[in-house]
Amino acid sequence: MRRKLSERERDVAELLANTGWSNKRLGEHLGITERTVGTHMQKVQLKMHVHSRSEAIVYVWSHAEIIENENEQRAIMIRLG
Repeated sequence: MRRKLSERERDVAELLANTGWSNKRLGEHLGITERTVGTHMQKVQLKMHVHSRSEAIVYVWSHAEIIENENEQRAIMIRLG
């Protein structure tokens, strides 16, 4: 059974899946350090039972619901337990 992601872990995983950005860019966007993003990604990968960022992205997209925002841009909403 997969463990539930924290709110911040979900933020990082969702943003990564939407953008493919580096840890540095994710951190800049979220207002946290590159190292903190790396720590969150390690926890995300551990909880998702995946071994790479690429696998994490695939996992997120395979467990996500595509939603449309008011600007008709695609965004995802992760539906993880």
